[in-house]
Amino acid sequence: MKQEQIVHILNEVSSLEISGEYDAAMARLRPWLEISKPRPRIVAAYARLSVHFDEKEKALALVEDALKNFSLPSPLESSLHFHAGNLYDKLKEYDDAFVHYAKANSALPAQFNIQAYKSFIKTQRQFFTKTTMKNLQRADNIDEVPVFIVGMPRSGTTLTEQILDRHSQIYGAGELTTINEIMASVQQRYSLKSQYPSCLLELTTGQLNNLAELYRDEVNPNAQEHACITDKMPSNCGHLGLIELILPAAKVIHCRRHPFDTCLSAYFQNFGNAHQYSRRLEYLAQMYRMYLKMV
Repeated sequence: MKQEQIVHILNEVSSLEISGEYDAAMARLRPWLEISKPRPRIVAAYARLSVHFDEKEKALALVEDALKNFSLPSPLESSLHFHAGNLYDKLKEYDDAFVHYAKANSALPAQFNIQAYKSFIKTQRQFFTKTTMKNLQRADNIDEVPVFIVGMPRSGTTLTEQILDRHSQIYGAGELTTINEIMASVQQRYSLKSQYPSCLLELTTGQLNNLAELYRDEVNPNAQEHACITDKMPSNCGHLGLIELILPAAKVIHCRRHPFDTCLSAYFQNFGNAHQYSRRLEYLAQMYRMYLKMV
């Protein structure tokens, strides 16, 4: 089977799966499972679909066979181990599930500078004191449309946004990078003398109003007629001081979950290239402690 053919099949299966047409997706995939030694990417798609059918044991056997008999690139090897972990978890074989989750995470590097992040959090805490916040200018807008949903990944932020998005007057915008981009560019944007966050002391009300408009402009134009727009970017919990200055009337929903559940759920989740600290339990523990200091 050629690579182009595999990609075409997987795209069809993914589209059907997203639309909830699981029977059609499985029917499209099944002929390619009957051949000797199905391709690993086909097996990965089957493992994902199998949880909607009574075929978890069969999918698990194919996943373990692919891991044993194919020379795999690290991302695909990691993905198959995640699938094996999920299947073992569904079968209540928790020890075997953890073994595969550990292999899934160790198959990829954790390119995350924990010391740099600790330094960032320390600087934030030293600057955003009660005294400093009293002396800082604020935008004079009373825009109550933005609602920030913050918390560690896997703490319930997605579920919270999905529930709110069901309301006709609330638009779930997902994970917007705008606040982080404002933080990274504010010094250069206004030619301020100090680095962030000290440069915030130099901002005028007019400049803060401009940043508020910049945030609103980045939101999907289709959302502008809604009474509330949610932003669930996890890193916003480290920028609550900045949010208070540019959007002082915005609401913040903080999602918390037991630290064991939060960290293990993140460790068991295939985030792709995002949240790379979740690939190492020691990094997760340190991140959770820093998160508590931020909020």
